[in-house]
Amino acid sequence: METHRKIRFLGLLLLAMSLLFVGQVAPTQAAANDNNVEWGGLGHDSRDPLYRSPSGAVTTGTPIRLRLRAFDNDLTSASVRVWNDRINVSTV
Repeated sequence: METHRKIRFLGLLLLAMSLLFVGQVAPTQAAANDNNVEWGGLGHDSRDPLYRSPSGAVTTGTPIRLRLRAFDNDLTSASVRVWNDRINVSTV
């Protein structure tokens, strides 16, 4: 009888210990200001008015708004490089 109680106790102890670890997974790395850009989170669509306004061709000097998609808290800033194909010069 004593052996049966020990086996039952050990079984319950193992069950309790396994329940402690259920659902525990290794933490995933979230986007943060850590000099590590999450490239899969970046996006821009120049044909979507959400990312470029006004859309289409504009006259020289017309202000435009460009938007870049990124994971929350991943970027602190971004630079835009503009290529002038008439004179083969880029500016940042």
